[in-house]
Amino acid sequence: SGAFSAQTVQVEGLASVSGSLRTEQALTADELRASGSLEAGSVHCRALRSSGACRVSGDVEAETAVLSGAVEIGGLLNAETVEISANRAVHISAIGGGTIRVLQDTATVLGIFHTSPGCARIGSIEGDNIELENVEAEIVRGKYVRIGHGCRIGTVEFGENLEAEPGTVGHSTQTGTK
Repeated sequence: SGAFSAQTVQVEGLASVSGSLRTEQALTADELRASGSLEAGSVHCRALRSSGACRVSGDVEAETAVLSGAVEIGGLLNAETVEISANRAVHISAIGGGTIRVLQDTATVLGIFHTSPGCARIGSIEGDNIELENVEAEIVRGKYVRIGHGCRIGTVEFGENLEAEPGTVGHSTQTGTK
């Protein structure tokens, strides 16, 4: 819960961070929960949950990744299940996985007003089931794809089904049969 810095960190079981954790190279754990500041060269874990500031210069590999707050991943975020709260502080080079949900993180002020915190910026997204809101991406590839409000997607390649809000997709191509 304070500040910790190392070249590499390997934890068997749960690694919980509520302060600051910085590793120059790899961070490996069975389960990683970070609510403070997390900075690593790469992250490998079964389950990742981050609600503070998460900066990884390389790749993140997990079975489940649940991310909110500020997220910067310089490499590939690869997880079977990905859930991200979309906001302007999310910058990810690429996401690959089974089920990928990047949904709007709407803040409520005084229980009355809703504010939109901006778009997540993601280079490419590839998965089986993809659901997006408030996302800017160059390319999205998936079997079942839903592009919601606030998105700006360059190209969508879909296998089975595409649902897109009007004006959110530049170009789409069906690669499979319905």
